[in-house]
Amino acid sequence: MITVAEKLDIKKDYKTIIANHRGEDKSAIRDIFYTLIDEITATGLAGYFDVGSREFDELYRIALYLAIKYQDYANANNIIQSYKKENDRVKRYAPWYYRYAIIVYACRLPRYFIEKPKKLKKKAVRYLKLAKSKSEHDLLAKTLKWHLTYLECLLREERRRDKYKDVFAGFYQTMLTLDFCEEYTKQLNKLNDLVSGKIDWEEYVNIDQDLILEEETRHPETYDETDKIIVIIGDSEVKPQQILGIAKNYGYQKENVELYLDYSKLTNLKFSKFQYNDKIDGIIIGPVPHSARDKGNYSSIIQTLTEEDGYPRVIKCQTEAGNLKITKSALHNALKELKSYAMAIA
Repeated sequence: MITVAEKLDIKKDYKTIIANHRGEDKSAIRDIFYTLIDEITATGLAGYFDVGSREFDELYRIALYLAIKYQDYANANNIIQSYKKENDRVKRYAPWYYRYAIIVYACRLPRYFIEKPKKLKKKAVRYLKLAKSKSEHDLLAKTLKWHLTYLECLLREERRRDKYKDVFAGFYQTMLTLDFCEEYTKQLNKLNDLVSGKIDWEEYVNIDQDLILEEETRHPETYDETDKIIVIIGDSEVKPQQILGIAKNYGYQKENVELYLDYSKLTNLKFSKFQYNDKIDGIIIGPVPHSARDKGNYSSIIQTLTEEDGYPRVIKCQTEAGNLKITKSALHNALKELKSYAMAIA
């Protein structure tokens, strides 16, 4: 049997991995990723590089980056735990460790930090102590804003707003003291105004468009918006041209938006073509047939998209009442959530 070490000489191929983990050969990168995961879970990387060295940190960072891109949060968590365990002796963590930990924990257990904001703040503070540059601070701001957008999704539904009002109060008081980004504080205060009844939901959406449009700058080394595609699937109450106009407000040109709106054709849509496709920012899904091609052993195609490894981020396009429906306001909310998430992982 070929051992993991024989399949991939990590030390020899280190520079190749570093140079190509964002490259065009997606199948080769996936092979490297899963081989790297095998090595990390089997023995860790301390046998290849000195713990705390640039090579050691960078290889862990890439493995974690790819796990998040592939939405493989189980392995992402394994990578975090392995990195933490191997660093226990020297207690020297790279700043990205805290930022990615926020993303992974928030994606695996979305309400974890909402109900434990002090833990979220603690990780953010540790990151800020290590990350000195403005670009690094901007990345944390994008990460935290994405998490805030998830909280907003919980609060936007009237039937759940009362349940989360008290939870948000604790979150708000804790995170308001994390005074490092004016725009994050602004968004936090606006969400508090919504919860307290100072502004209504429609007014909140309109105000927040300005904030979203201010966030056009992505980290130049990690994200090229011009190449990114969004996929919108489902029976729609909004005309295609109107959808393209709304998407443009969030930075997506019409050539970067794929629409699959004919309900009668969705049963035979090849959903698997969206799997392991790094060009796709995410999928916004509305009303679709319960059963469809590529559903596999899952109970519905939506479950396939959300639980099968390798699919892009899936955002449900739904009304305040929680009904799957592609309306203008629901589409605005879904695009805002998707864009915030895309910024966070960049």
